[in-house]
Amino acid sequence: MNVSHKKQINEEFSICFRLFGNDLKSLELSKHLGVKPTFFNVKNKKKRRCKNSFTKRSYSFWGIVAPVERTKELESHINWLSNLFEKNKCFIKNVVRKGVRMDVLISCHYIADRQLGFTLSDKFLSICGKLGISLSFDIYTYVNFN
Repeated sequence: MNVSHKKQINEEFSICFRLFGNDLKSLELSKHLGVKPTFFNVKNKKKRRCKNSFTKRSYSFWGIVAPVERTKELESHINWLSNLFEKNKCFIKNVVRKGVRMDVLISCHYIADRQLGFTLSDKFLSICGKLGISLSFDIYTYVNFN
């Protein structure tokens, strides 16, 4: 029996826009940005640390993961987020002035038989810089040379 082993490349991406602050209001943020958050937590809300131990959150946070299939190229995720930023420049700048911290977390997962990578456009980097938004990366590469 002759079995052919096809070389496989799996790439998955996600991009998340997060806001952190003392007095975030989910409905207000959602209304201004025109999107519902993927997750939201309130300052001083109890969170479980372990079985019988709780602590209070020291800040509120609001976040949205781009509603793009994880198997789509990274550019699709970045384009979705860039459009959100373009539509909301003034609002984002005002929120930053009020002391809200923001970041973008880009997650990449690769399984491949060769080296892979990605690029970020100067337009996207410029938008993040002008709006005071930090960038974080979470990159996992699994190389399979079999």
